[in-house]
Amino acid sequence: MEKYPIILDDDNHNQVRICVVPESVGALDRLHSWYDALECHCLQHVQTIIPGLYLLIDDNGKITDPPKQLNTFASLLYPGFPYDCIVGHAILAGVGMRDGEADIVPPSESHLRTLSRLTGVPIPGVDDIDDDDLE
Repeated sequence: MEKYPIILDDDNHNQVRICVVPESVGALDRLHSWYDALECHCLQHVQTIIPGLYLLIDDNGKITDPPKQLNTFASLLYPGFPYDCIVGHAILAGVGMRDGEADIVPPSESHLRTLSRLTGVPIPGVDDIDDDDLE
């Protein structure tokens, strides 16, 4: 199972949950898992201020009606902040190799530990994951 932390939007108090994607699924099923977790139909990946750590976000979150809620935690990780912000939920991811090609993969434990230390926010996946954290 691949585990991707999701930073929930401000309406959900920026809690971090886990999106679980079976390793055996194909690229299209993995993409649909991310769409479901972000409640969107158009995905964008953006680099964070931590090298090698990316956010998967709803590319149309600002233009939906009504617009999605601000995600302060994810926005603070975004290099464009404070001039631009992230709205809606955001999935933390890394880049690695899958079937011999570069692909989106779960973030490394070292990235999650760095993020947890910098923010003071507990990140499921850095330590043991409770069943309550699974979505």
